[in-house]
Amino acid sequence: MNGERKVIYMTLKEKVAKVKPSLVGCERYVGGVRNCPNDYEFLKGQQQLCRNQCSSSEVRCAQCWNQEFKESEKVMTKSDLRTGYIVTTRKGSEYVVFKGAFASFDNSENIDMLVNGITKNWSTFGNYNDNLTREDGYRDSDIVKVEQASHPYSFMDLEYGKKTRKLLWERKESLDVTMEEVNAKFERPVRIVERKVN
Repeated sequence: MNGERKVIYMTLKEKVAKVKPSLVGCERYVGGVRNCPNDYEFLKGQQQLCRNQCSSSEVRCAQCWNQEFKESEKVMTKSDLRTGYIVTTRKGSEYVVFKGAFASFDNSENIDMLVNGITKNWSTFGNYNDNLTREDGYRDSDIVKVEQASHPYSFMDLEYGKKTRKLLWERKESLDVTMEEVNAKFERPVRIVERKVN
């Protein structure tokens, strides 16, 4: 080996073998897997070469099944939030979700709010896009984590039961790095190469 590292990834076929092993490996399955990737709920959203219009070509099915399986990020939206969930912003501020609340300051009924009883800060869902980013572009207030409270006391004291909360969603964001930072991390020069599929 000439010093290059081989990138290891999972194919669509390997994902089916992991989840439903009885559906892989039979000689009568074209491509080595029963049916098409589109027939599997856990493969929805994966790119498919055949678009479910197979000509039963062994080569074409094999190409389709040997594509890389890409984990899709779970998406959390405003409509997924429930009263009692605790959200954390990029800046680290925490709020309790209250849906369908009454706000006497403007006689609004059925208003969806984020409230921090300790700091006395609050915001309405109207300030957020459906993907939980701020409508005004203020990134520090984007919601980056949603948890389920472990006890009702958390609604009044966000520190109560903090260690036993259930994580429901966390925003996955790319990390911007320079080549100098990559080289420093690996303590040697790094060369970026395209992944080769065998």
